[in-house]
Amino acid sequence: MDILKDVYGVEFLLFDEKEGHSRVSENSSETGYVAEDMNREMQVLFDKVSVCVECPLHKTRSNVVFGEGNTDARLMFIGEGPGAEEDRQGRPFVG
Repeated sequence: MDILKDVYGVEFLLFDEKEGHSRVSENSSETGYVAEDMNREMQVLFDKVSVCVECPLHKTRSNVVFGEGNTDARLMFIGEGPGAEEDRQGRPFVG
C-alpha cells in the first residue's frame, strides 16, 4: 500500500521551507475553500477555545495548545491533552 498515493493521490509531497511543513496544494478544489477562508474560520475557533472554561485544563494551563500547520490538509493528527512542554510552548507534539 502506497499511503501517499492512497491518501493524497500523489507519489511525493513538497516541503514548504517557508511554512515548515509538507504540502500538496494551497487550496482545495474539492471543498471550495481557499486558505484565507479556512484561516479566518480557524481564527474564530481559536478565539473561542482560548477563553473556554468547560474542562479543568483551563485552571492550570499557561497557553492554549490549539494546533498548527496547513489548514487545508487532508490528514490531521489528533493527540491527547497537552503535556507540560506543549503547555509551555503553546505548540502540539513537542514534549
